[in-house]
Amino acid sequence: MSGSIKERDDWDDEALRTSQTVYVSAGEQAEMELRSHFVGKRDGVRQPCDLNIMLRGRGGSFTGQTVDLSRSGVLLRITDQLYNQPYDDLTSFAGRIEKHFRTRVDVFFVEAGLRKASEVARLTMSETGEFLMACQFRDRLTESQCEMLGIDDGEDCQEEPEQ
Repeated sequence: MSGSIKERDDWDDEALRTSQTVYVSAGEQAEMELRSHFVGKRDGVRQPCDLNIMLRGRGGSFTGQTVDLSRSGVLLRITDQLYNQPYDDLTSFAGRIEKHFRTRVDVFFVEAGLRKASEVARLTMSETGEFLMACQFRDRLTESQCEMLGIDDGEDCQEEPEQ
């Protein structure tokens, strides 16, 4: 049937190779748009921790807690009252995150007095059903920053730049 729109399950390799237009569902489109704003997973050794943090993005400042931390990023939960609303699913949470932290998230570790510029890497759900956000630091933690934050494995931290 020339000129007809095929359902996604009916596509074959030939249709994909010769098609000028690719059809996707609204859900797939939304997921692709969200992924275009987020970076990949962290590559550092993750260590569980519970530190108070402040998050700052274009949508304001919000309180949070770390879940785990590595030299390259942090997994966190947003504890701010403005974020403590029920979300229907991960997509609705992702829309709110994208609105507030589209291009940059400043993570301020309160007790250490340390600020790290980062980007949203991924969103996930904990085993208890709460939504979590992973951020990738724009520059990795140095050895002294690792010590300030209580990361034990100094080998996982970047050496201090020579001055």
